[in-house]
Amino acid sequence: MVKPTRRISIVLGGVAIALLSTAPIASADHVNVPKPPTPPWSRTADGLTYCFVGHCESWDKLNNYVCQTGVPTGPVCDVIMAAVRALPPVDVGNFVPHNIIP
Repeated sequence: MVKPTRRISIVLGGVAIALLSTAPIASADHVNVPKPPTPPWSRTADGLTYCFVGHCESWDKLNNYVCQTGVPTGPVCDVIMAAVRALPPVDVGNFVPHNIIP
């Protein structure tokens, strides 16, 4: 029987491999969005997401803009940011098509 922590490691490893395997073929235009000032924006403990009045903007660990929460992109952004937080520093922001996910 596989331990739950081992399963999580296998799943995260699979996500990392899938993400990295698409890196050479997938690309999007780099979007240069500066991180907002605090205050009035509040930031998460890991410094990857900044929120103000229910609106959140997120960056990857290499300071590349990734996505924003809100309808309809909130669930997609949450999944992307879960992967960003689980992976080592990877240039995720440059692979998100920002003309599709604002």
